[in-house]
Amino acid sequence: MIQFTFQCYGHSNVKSTHRTTLEFTTESDLSTKGDCILAVNSTCSLRDLPENLKEKMKIDGQIVTVILTVDHTEEKIIGYGSSKLSFTNEDALIIRKSSFVCSRTLMINSNKAASDIPRDIISSLTNPSSVLNVTIQID
Repeated sequence: MIQFTFQCYGHSNVKSTHRTTLEFTTESDLSTKGDCILAVNSTCSLRDLPENLKEKMKIDGQIVTVILTVDHTEEKIIGYGSSKLSFTNEDALIIRKSSFVCSRTLMINSNKAASDIPRDIISSLTNPSSVLNVTIQID
């Protein structure tokens, strides 16, 4: 199993209402238009992910699990890797329900987007002092 964890932080403008994507950003600011963003100030960008993880995630059909943990609450998101993933972006890590791939894509065909995240997690993440642990796991 390959596993990697990084941290992000809450923001008062977290809405998490987008129906097809979910994003973590290295940026510190979040406008009210950023309805797919779950957390800010990520300690990791796509470019920073470990090479062994990126290699596995570049396999078409590779099952990828992302585990979100905040305030002792956990949520799992299941998606897939793709040979089209570039892992070059330094600002955003995006989980997509679709198969669309760009430089900001972490994984595709996921079972959840921002709007699918339980509201108790979102409520926690509207507090800027909340820490979200994001674990990417490949069995």
